[in-house]
This record gives sequence, C-alpha cells and structure tokens, in this order.
Amino acid sequence: MSNVQTLILMTLPLVVICAYTDFKDKKIYNGITVPMMGLGVLYHGYTSGLLGISYSVVGMAMALPLLIFFVVKMLGAGDIKLLMALGAWWGREGILEIMLYSLIVSGILALVLMLTRKNFKQRFKILWTYFVSTILLRKAEEYDNLTTSSGAHFPMAPAILLG
Repeated sequence: MSNVQTLILMTLPLVVICAYTDFKDKKIYNGITVPMMGLGVLYHGYTSGLLGISYSVVGMAMALPLLIFFVVKMLGAGDIKLLMALGAWWGREGILEIMLYSLIVSGILALVLMLTRKNFKQRFKILWTYFVSTILLRKAEEYDNLTTSSGAHFPMAPAILLG
C-alpha cells in the first residue's frame, strides 16, 4: 500500500464522519478530531522519525491562521480542528491544497444554498456590510451578530470532504 493510499484510508473516514455530524448536528466532535491529530503525528513519527513529526506538526500549524475566522465567528473551532487533523496526516503542502479546494467548494455550495434559500441578496448585503465596516472601523465585530436568520448556518465539513 502506498503512502497516499494509507493517508486516504486514514483520513477519509474522519472527514466523512465530521461532514455527517456537522451537517446533522452542526458540530464537529473533539473525540474524532483530536485523536486523529495525535495518530497523524504518531504515524509520521513512526515512518520518518523526527522529520515525520515535524512534517505533521507543521501541517497542523498551517490551519492556525484560520483562528481569526473563529474569533469573528465565521468558522467554528471544529472546522479548524478538522483541518489541523488533516494537516497532521497530509503535511504542509497537502493541507494547503485541501484548504484551497475546500474554499472553492464552500463558495460554490454557499452560492447554491443562497439561491435555493432565496436569500442571496440578503446574505450578500450582510457580508458586504461586514467587510466594509471592518475595513472602515478597523475593528472586526462578530459576524454571528449580523446573521441571526436561520439561513445563516453553513456546515464547512461537507465542503472539506468534497474539496
């Protein structure tokens, strides 16, 4: 079995479970993501020693800049921990690719959701107002405070799965 096959075998069930719970419960559970981070570090440590451990840790760290989106409530902590778990397995290059494709897929899914919910204008206006006020006031408010409608939730894990 090749390294890529092993990585897919180990991470695909993680992402499928997280996508399901995020969609169903609006939650990604620590009981899934945290052990997968540790297993990723252990796997790469076992297969490549200290270099493998650093490969994993750097992969996890690549998701940390996304914490800014958690602070303003645009992403949940579970989304970030899921990406950290994937980073532990796929390393720096792999997680950057996963995040890029997930961003593209999430944009497409968000557009489809807004069109089917018929709230595209409303959502776009909220987002535009948020960005303009953040730039002009140089202060990031919680995005959640602007999105009290039921059409506001967007599960990110399914986009990560499809990305």
